[in-house]
Amino acid sequence: MRVKLEHIAAKTGYSIATVSRVLTGKAVGRSSSVKVILRAAEELGYPYIEKIKYPDSQHLTIGFITELFEGEFYSSLFKGFYQASLKTDSEVFFIDVAKRKESIIEYITNLTRHYSGICLFLPEFEKDDYQKILNAIGNYPVISLAPIINSVIDTVTFDAYLGGHLVAKHFEELGYTDVGIITGPSNKVEALYRKNGFLDYATTSKNLNCVWEYNGDYSVESGYQAYNDLKDRHQSKIAIFGSNDQTCFGFIKKAILDGRKIPDEIAIVGYDDLPFCKLFLPELTSVNTNFYELGKVSIRLLEKKFQGQNDSHGHINLVPVSLSVRTSSQRKR
Repeated sequence: MRVKLEHIAAKTGYSIATVSRVLTGKAVGRSSSVKVILRAAEELGYPYIEKIKYPDSQHLTIGFITELFEGEFYSSLFKGFYQASLKTDSEVFFIDVAKRKESIIEYITNLTRHYSGICLFLPEFEKDDYQKILNAIGNYPVISLAPIINSVIDTVTFDAYLGGHLVAKHFEELGYTDVGIITGPSNKVEALYRKNGFLDYATTSKNLNCVWEYNGDYSVESGYQAYNDLKDRHQSKIAIFGSNDQTCFGFIKKAILDGRKIPDEIAIVGYDDLPFCKLFLPELTSVNTNFYELGKVSIRLLEKKFQGQNDSHGHINLVPVSLSVRTSSQRKR
């Protein structure tokens, strides 16, 4: 009887996809899965076992698939991943799919032939898109950085709920009473988590009253519009969570041009802690998202999947956030 991959998979308990990666030389090193599969292949008389050679190196090539946009957010994200890769034996390649919208699923599937693992950052993707990819590649190592409801592939993302919670707690500790929020896009899961974290803390606090909410979209322009809405409501002496830094930059610019004082009249806090937060006047308090840590966790997860140590699907891996406090929220007592 000719020994096939399914025979080795049945003997070892590993998936056929994992067995295939090992026996085609895509899973290298001394991980437990490699040792077990190689031993089983030899015991069963797999005909190509003598031709398989495995270096000791754990070098992986990771395709980071996204649409490349300008702006501090994307440059910070890419820099964090690159710096994280320098601390491992893995190498990250950034791949732009902006021009391949018509056949993006097929394109991603084809890329799996050239890389050890795939990291997706495609915020416009929905569950059906991820399911199509999963159906095409099986147990090939793949993760996403864009959270969705009921994801079918493992996701690494920041703890957005904690971020909103930290902002509301910060306002309470500084003695603010009236608070408000400029939300992110309603179709973005992470925007919903930021909002819920903030409102859950505010509504259960005896000291905070959420008196204003504006639906934004993460843009500078929505910051302008949010300020105009707040002005029309004659609201002042309020502390605002801006949901992202770009929105806060627009809000602050409009407020200052209108003669408002920040934080004396209006305090404001953003999210992402982009480098420009330190250069803007007033310096912007913001939820710090450590892109280096995001890259480190993501690469470590892909390495485990590559080595056959993790075959999970749909798990959420939350990276902690913190608050970088600056002058935009520090009221004078």
